[in-house]
Amino acid sequence: MNFKMFAGFGILLLVVYISAPALAVKVIDEDFNKPTENFTYNGSAIQQIPPGVVLLTQVVQWQAGSLFFNTPYDVSAFKARFDFGMGKGTGADGLTFAVLDSAVSDPTSLGGLGIDLGYGGLSGFAIEFDTWDNEVIDNYSENHVGVDTNGSVASIFINSDIPELEDSPGKFSAIVFCQNGNIKVFLRNRQLSYPLTKVVDFTLPDFVAFKGYFGFTAGTGAATNYHLIDNFSLDIPPMISNAPTKNPASTATTWGDLKKRE
Repeated sequence: MNFKMFAGFGILLLVVYISAPALAVKVIDEDFNKPTENFTYNGSAIQQIPPGVVLLTQVVQWQAGSLFFNTPYDVSAFKARFDFGMGKGTGADGLTFAVLDSAVSDPTSLGGLGIDLGYGGLSGFAIEFDTWDNEVIDNYSENHVGVDTNGSVASIFINSDIPELEDSPGKFSAIVFCQNGNIKVFLRNRQLSYPLTKVVDFTLPDFVAFKGYFGFTAGTGAATNYHLIDNFSLDIPPMISNAPTKNPASTATTWGDLKKRE
């Protein structure tokens, strides 16, 4: 290799190094197959081993359950992935993926029963997967995904154009992206032949970043369903990560490529 070729190759490597996107750190990667130490279970929420899932509620009236990771993280940018299922009851009420403001909430937080989905009265924001028509606050939809804020379950965004959530064959897989308040949610159910589909693209009004506790809530009322969670992971950029790791490369991926991995 002559000098010009070597110099050109060196410049190319430098450009690639400078322009390479930051790595994302996987701060949560839990399949719930073994007893967990880093989560807090509240209300009716229990871990079942086997089969290695979290039951937020059982097919029992008037339950509320929540599960939160014990360490808060900056919510400016993240990718969360999880599986969920619900059913075997009489149709209510639903579950949420919730991010609570650590300034006013902690991992022991639990919201109201029934219509509140275990989130009502809490903080931060939540993505709800709701299976009961609560009239005006649900836009008269008994099967929808919605965006809730500041502990209110009167969703500020609702999408009813989704498959039936309860008593579905197999679990639904959900992927949630957040970037400076813009939330995108994708759903997939292989057994329904429902491909990965964007069901939410919404920007939270007046978003201000905070450190949040990541987790899930659910509730039943006079009507019931089981609500379960499995395979929960969370990726965040390293500049806002406070998770220690002995070998970041082994748990990291390219932040710029996060949306391409699913």
